[in-house]
Amino acid sequence: MDPNMDNGKIRLRPYQTRVVDDAGSENAIIKMPTGSGKTYVAAELIHRALLSSDKENAALFLVPNRELVTQQAAAINTYFEPILKEDFAIFKHVGGNAPPALNSYAQTFKILVSTPQAFVHLQSKSMFGWHIFSIVVFDEVHHAIKKHPYRHLALDLKHWKSKKPPQQKIPQVIGLTASLTYAVYEFQMVQAVNKLLADFCITKTIFPSEQELEEGGYHGHTSGKDEGVVIAIEQQSNHAPEGVLPEWQRKPHARYAQFMERVGLKRTTKEAALVYHAVEALEKMACNYQSNFQSSLSNPCLTTGEKYAHSCFLSGNQRTRGFFRNLENWYVALRILITSYEEEAAVCFWWLKMQRAFDGVEDLAEIKATRELAADYPCHKMDQLCQTIEKSKSGLQDDLRCLVFCQERISALVLSEYIQHKTKIKTKFMTSQGSHVTPSIKMNPTLVKETIKDFRSGKISILVTTSVLEEGFDVPEANAVISYHSLNNSVELCQRFGRARRGKRGLVLMAERPDRSLTMLESSLATQNEMMNNFGPQSTDNVNQQTKRRQIPKFHDQVLKAHHYLLSEWNEHGNEHMKMLNEYKQKSTATLGIEFHQSLEQNYRCTLDISFDADAPRCAIIGEGRSKNEAKNAAAKRMLSYLKKLTKV
Repeated sequence: MDPNMDNGKIRLRPYQTRVVDDAGSENAIIKMPTGSGKTYVAAELIHRALLSSDKENAALFLVPNRELVTQQAAAINTYFEPILKEDFAIFKHVGGNAPPALNSYAQTFKILVSTPQAFVHLQSKSMFGWHIFSIVVFDEVHHAIKKHPYRHLALDLKHWKSKKPPQQKIPQVIGLTASLTYAVYEFQMVQAVNKLLADFCITKTIFPSEQELEEGGYHGHTSGKDEGVVIAIEQQSNHAPEGVLPEWQRKPHARYAQFMERVGLKRTTKEAALVYHAVEALEKMACNYQSNFQSSLSNPCLTTGEKYAHSCFLSGNQRTRGFFRNLENWYVALRILITSYEEEAAVCFWWLKMQRAFDGVEDLAEIKATRELAADYPCHKMDQLCQTIEKSKSGLQDDLRCLVFCQERISALVLSEYIQHKTKIKTKFMTSQGSHVTPSIKMNPTLVKETIKDFRSGKISILVTTSVLEEGFDVPEANAVISYHSLNNSVELCQRFGRARRGKRGLVLMAERPDRSLTMLESSLATQNEMMNNFGPQSTDNVNQQTKRRQIPKFHDQVLKAHHYLLSEWNEHGNEHMKMLNEYKQKSTATLGIEFHQSLEQNYRCTLDISFDADAPRCAIIGEGRSKNEAKNAAAKRMLSYLKKLTKV
């Protein structure tokens, strides 16, 4: 949010001052909504920590990516500008840059703003030990999971504390976030948050109430209770082509393998089949241009073909370059389909039209068939996006400044072109600095800066982007946010919808996952606040003890998750009931027993019994059939029907 200025100096708002005072010198997690001024809270904590420590001490401010280093350093610099800025010099450090000389850091900077990976690299060279810092701030601390460098640094600091010499002081640790965890289900949240608090040795958790925020002038809530406008759009079944892989069967880590299995069984959508066979035909044709050309379709890395075709383009001659550039475009089209589980056929076909990918190869039967289908292919969801943008423009009093979030970089590019074409509203796309949309399309740092500048000034009205704008990037000019794809967790909810903070706002969710509804994500945020209210330092002493106390939520959450993933997609008129039940068993960690008996009529009777806890009673269901498989499938169908009613929410 815009800073609260007083005679050229940033003055903290009442809720910010209260948070700083509450934190004091303790290790604290501070949870505040997107755009509510977390950076200024951290700047004041740094100010107080440096004033109360030795002159040689410095502050460390860590941000999750290099794009945020410059922005957060500028915000901290603005805060300290009226306070003898030369006494609080800032040094920005990212990977590849030379760090300040170790023997003169006290004269070079007082605040080091760095990415965690770059700082890990400094420490690997025995530079900048923890003892020189009086405070360490982890911005977007929810990233500290698994092997993220945030967690590496937190555990390293924790280990150093146990081994340090008595004369060395321990730095204060501050974590900033809008949402504590990516977890959605209660039991998972308990585990994730307890681990976070324990890893960072947190002794206090702080968050301002909605009343405090509103009284302090912050109006960025996702709930739309103030003057904001939340538009709910239900996902239409005709948005996706017929025959896409059911959601409950999708495995993100095995998307390529699942797609190739469907190709072999001839179960892909007709759109995906046409594009796949078109790529096959082009690969055969490529041998005419390069005798040692090899197919990339067997490589599970989805960008391998694109990169290979691009390298052939770069090393080719005037006769071959055009063909290999076009082959690269077709590989990209296939990637769009595989990464979207064949749903984004409209995006795929629009990409091919944008790149004029049908030209020059229309004699191939596979290309001709694809071109005929793509010619008048319906773009229902993309058209609905354009209609939503136009509705937002007419409903907002100010000039439209709309952010559209999607999952993939290539989708951001295609959607921006489609929006510009259909609405004639000035639109651009943006991904992270230095990232490749395709091997031929790269987002250079200058272009990123120009795009952000144009959006802030109003030169462009719509910015289509990915998660790069979710965290940290300050775009207070935005007054509309559209999430083109469904939200996966409360972090995305906070970061995306917290971006629209100007005047009357439009917040639009165009799709919801059955197991990640907007209501559920808002509930997870409320649960996080409840956990923070109940937090005490003893909570982090024994995570296993806390986990044991919450066995009932674990049972409920896992069953609920399995229900959303599987039973919401279950077709009782299908014939794969046992396969569905096994998936359900795996996701809910239930135990499943199977027994067979043969009746006098030579029919088989299958008894399935299921239990979710060793001490809980087992539920038994019987099915009959002329074979064991038929009896088992009949019992599975009845069991799934029972479970659907049992776990209905």
